[in-house]
Order: sequence, then structure tokens, then C-alpha cells
Amino acid sequence: MGILIDAMKNRKSVRTFSNKKLDESIIDKIKKYIKDVDNPFGIKIDIRFLNAKENGLISPVISGEEYYLAQKVERQDNYDLASGYSFEKVCIYAKTLGLGTVMLASTMNRSTFEKVIDVKDNEVMFVVSPIGYESNKRTMVESLLRKSINADTRLPYEKIFFDKNFDNGIKSLDGNTLKDLLEVIQKAPSAKNCQPWRIVIDDNKIHFYEYQTIKTRPIGDIQRFDMGIALAHFDMARSECNIEGIYSFENPNIENNMDLQYVITFNLK
Repeated sequence: MGILIDAMKNRKSVRTFSNKKLDESIIDKIKKYIKDVDNPFGIKIDIRFLNAKENGLISPVISGEEYYLAQKVERQDNYDLASGYSFEKVCIYAKTLGLGTVMLASTMNRSTFEKVIDVKDNEVMFVVSPIGYESNKRTMVESLLRKSINADTRLPYEKIFFDKNFDNGIKSLDGNTLKDLLEVIQKAPSAKNCQPWRIVIDDNKIHFYEYQTIKTRPIGDIQRFDMGIALAHFDMARSECNIEGIYSFENPNIENNMDLQYVITFNLK
């Protein structure tokens, strides 16, 4: 198992942080990674590493945090997918360094974050995340929050992965050449743990769909941001498994009764 696949399979959202300070060498690594992080859409995501105390950054569901990551992006085609993709890559990189993160879209002083990173009228800040070392003990707030969204559970494979059409749910990944890629998608975090990804495997084509259950907000569709997270997991695992291919937008118009929205297709080489 590769380092990234291991990190994606074992990552959990962290809301309670210890008092252990981040070494400057760790901070430098994160800042360098942020500077170079990419996405398949070629969209620049402005991600900042921020000192919580110096900038008055807080969240009522977070404890013991010293730093935050925040991001903004200009509104354009696929800005939501690109934002989720790039930000998740940073969070997974943080996990490989032994650090915890959790994406917050609402439970923080949004106006302060937006002011600190200077979000302009044509820009969007989808989420922020505390970053640091996880505490050995969770606060009561975190424990209750995790329980309320069933944070440790995921939908079964047959509810999110399909063979050729949406009538054929895939019940087992045993023997599937894409096993690692699909497993890390299932493990991906999402708003309210809704897991909006629905994926159809049709020979050498992998079609990604969104099952939207959260209403679109002024910042956009947060679940398309989540779809970007799923794509990031897919690509990081694909890279470690040496599986090649290209993305395209070729809607196969597969019939479904869930009002799913087509997102993108990956073509295996």
C-alpha cells in the first residue's frame, strides 16, 4: 500500500488538537506544498496557511488549534471541483506528516476568514481547516458531532459504485483492478457525511455523478466541492498504482431515477 493510499484510508476529521507546536520545518513543507498543489482543471486555488491567534480565527467546534488553512478561488467553470481537489490534496499531505485536519464550511467566523484572505466579489471561500497534531482525547463537542453525522460510517459499495448502469450495484471490490482507487473514494470526507459520489464503471470509462442532497448555497454547490475531493482521492491512488488515463466531459446519459448530475469521465488507457 502506498503512502497516500494509506493516508486516505486512515484519515479521520480532527477537531481536538494538542498543544504540541509545529516545527518550522513542518510549516515550511506545508507552505511549499500549497504553493505547488495542482488540479486537473488548471485552476489556481489560493490556499493560505494562517496563524489562528494573530488573525482572530475561531470555530466553536474546534479546540486547541494554532493554525488554519483557508482557500479562495475565482468563480469560473469547475471552480468548485478544482477547489475540493486541491484542498483535499493539501489535507492528505498534512496527514502524511502526522497532522490532522477537518473541513469547515459553516462552523467558523466566516466573515473574519474572508477578510483575512481578502475574498473579492468574484471569489469564493468554500472551506477552511484547522491543522495541527491531534489530541489524545476528544472534546465532548467533537464526540457528539461525530455521532450526529455517523462520521465513522460509509455507504456500502453497491450504493455508490455501479457496473455499466445504475441498476447494477457493485457489492464487492475483490478482484477488481480498481479496488484501491474505489476504496479511497468511499473513505473520502464530505459535507454532513452525505457521500454524494455515484460512479459508473463502463469498460475503460469511469463516469462520476453527483447525488445532490444539500441545497446550493451563495458560495455554490458544496457537494461539487465534495466531488472534487473524491476526484483527488481517485487521482492520488491512481498515481500510486501507476494507472494512466485522461479526463473528459462526455456525458453518457445513463438513465437513473435519482436525478443524478453528471460531473466528469475518466478514460483509462
